[in-house]
Amino acid sequence: MVPKTAQTITSVIMLTMMLVGGFYVTNIPAWIAWLKYLSFIYYGYNLLLKIEYSGVTLYSCRSSDGSATAGGPAGVVVKNPERDPVNCVPVPPGGLQQILHLQENTETWAWEAIALLGWLVVFRYAIYWALRRKTSSTARK
Repeated sequence: MVPKTAQTITSVIMLTMMLVGGFYVTNIPAWIAWLKYLSFIYYGYNLLLKIEYSGVTLYSCRSSDGSATAGGPAGVVVKNPERDPVNCVPVPPGGLQQILHLQENTETWAWEAIALLGWLVVFRYAIYWALRRKTSSTARK
């Protein structure tokens, strides 16, 4: 119930959740990889990727010599291959997961939405419990 302690603990937890959530780091060591399932950022990020790329034909493009295209890495994924249609091939279903190094399948998305709603309920209950405890201890004094 000390604000400085709560702020420090929250900062450490949020930094950990951001790092294991998959946005900044994709290759997480196995001994700490399980933390991603506790991160609401993991579920939100994967859900946003799935919403962005669902129902869109994507193309994997390479330059004629097999190197980078348009200043990006070789094998860059684009939605519209107007610049170089000869060297762009459609990404097969499920291939986006391999190209972008995604941790989950991009075809299904219901699990992430359910997990986010679950985290919402857990956080709301935790806040209610903390406020109830704080107000009941102040009322007794």
